Amino acid sequence: MTRSVTDQWGQGRGTILQLRRERHLETIPPHPTHVELLLNRAEQNLTTVQQISQDNPGLAYDGLYDAARFALTAILAQQGLRPTRVGGHLAVVEAVRAQLDPPLGDKILQFDRLRRTRHRNEYPVPDAPGITRHDVATGLPVAQGLLAVARRVIPNLPVFHA
Repeated sequence: MTRSVTDQWGQGRGTILQLRRERHLETIPPHPTHVELLLNRAEQNLTTVQQISQDNPGLAYDGLYDAARFALTAILAQQGLRPTRVGGHLAVVEAVRAQLDPPLGDKILQFDRLRRTRHRNEYPVPDAPGITRHDVATGLPVAQGLLAVARRVIPNLPVFHA
């Protein structure tokens, strides 16, 4: 029998509590409008990525990474959680992975690859390859998939209670 997302509070609970103790995550009042705003921003970014990917792959890659991050952040926001400056983007990966791997294991790993590639783009090293159209084409389905997953699981996520 497959567990539903709402049955998984045991899964990842310790990680979420640890991330809160370390001030990598904080609690916020859950607000459906905020969650929808994040999801809409993700969709807008993906539309823009498709428009600019041929002319500016570096900027397009930043946009697809942000779209994926907005989708995962929306999952946390639905639960009344938000990454802090201290935790940053890595806290998003750790929190969602802890709660939803499985069933989202491969998608979370793909997001982490997006994060690392974006980092390479933000902090280039001499003689290292820059972001290419191929990178964007490879990353786009990852971001689209994470947005689809977020839209699917968010209605089933309860607010996190310590």
